[in-house]
Amino acid sequence: MDSLIKYRMENLDWIDQFLAVLGPNEFQSFESRVFKALDKLQVGRYYDIISSVIPSQQELFIKFCCCYIERHPEYEFNDDYTQIWRKESYEQWKMATARRSVRKRQR
Repeated sequence: MDSLIKYRMENLDWIDQFLAVLGPNEFQSFESRVFKALDKLQVGRYYDIISSVIPSQQELFIKFCCCYIERHPEYEFNDDYTQIWRKESYEQWKMATARRSVRKRQR
């Protein structure tokens, strides 16, 4: 299986390149679709980029995922950037721990 790590975001120069190719409307539409897909990803699940994203769109998909991760640290790529995972965030862990503590006291 091919590694997609070559597509990770190193800087913001890619934005102008893709804007010129796609135009602003399609660029924003693609970004919106990526963010919606990641919003729907459940904790402990992953999005398989190789099988779910056509090869010609994988680079842009990964770059938008990198942007998304900046604001959502509970998401991370696997080592070769072929999957993006949603792990439990610290806030989710803290709430689950508090709930377990409350339930134990109620028994």
